[in-house]
Amino acid sequence: AREAKWFSYLIHLCQADLRRPWNSTPSISDASLSGYAMAIRTCTLGEVKSLGSFSEKARFVKGSRFACARDVLLEGLDPFADLESVKPISIPVQNHFLERNHQFDDVPQSLLRKDDWHVQFAAYFQHAESISILEGRGIIGSLKRKLRNTRGFGMRHVHLSDNMGMTLAFTKGRGRSFKSLVISRRVCALSVACDASFRYRWVPSESNVVDKESRLWESLRRWLARAYAREGRPPEPGSLAAHAEL
Repeated sequence: AREAKWFSYLIHLCQADLRRPWNSTPSISDASLSGYAMAIRTCTLGEVKSLGSFSEKARFVKGSRFACARDVLLEGLDPFADLESVKPISIPVQNHFLERNHQFDDVPQSLLRKDDWHVQFAAYFQHAESISILEGRGIIGSLKRKLRNTRGFGMRHVHLSDNMGMTLAFTKGRGRSFKSLVISRRVCALSVACDASFRYRWVPSESNVVDKESRLWESLRRWLARAYAREGRPPEPGSLAAHAEL
């Protein structure tokens, strides 16, 4: 009964406008162990549609060498006629092979010229976390900054990141670790509150236009590390200096 009551509250949110217009200002973010930054640029509607028409989940496909272990062992058996197909079997360890989808289009390098992008902000982290979580927090900060303008409400947005793990986690809407799951839920809440949807695309780190801005506080991180070393004591757990040895 309690779960049915919760569902009655949430069912009003189970709707989406499939005709949402595309926002013409894609964003990009990057994070380092000390800080993160975000930039935007203006694109044509066709360019944004082209970026948003591909999901990063389709970057790789099952290759010709990919096969289910049970299918290999029971090859040729009819599951409706052969009893052997439903008996317990010993499934050997088998590597699953993925191949690149050659019909998948990467983000064009022509859209990643640094002069075309405008840095919106750069900020430093106060606590030490894994780089993937920091990248996720950078993406959240970028989306929140972008949606400060109500003109972005009710639209589809494209965001670029150079962290494949978080890009895929946000694309799926969930993460393996608890922290990444919490971050994904925050993005979901932002999407519901602003009636917006997001398409995440991966770009190489070498092409990330805000890589330099995300490292503005690297010198501060190293200075804190040297200060703790001179005093002969370890940095406080979770502090920025805790990343000194990484």
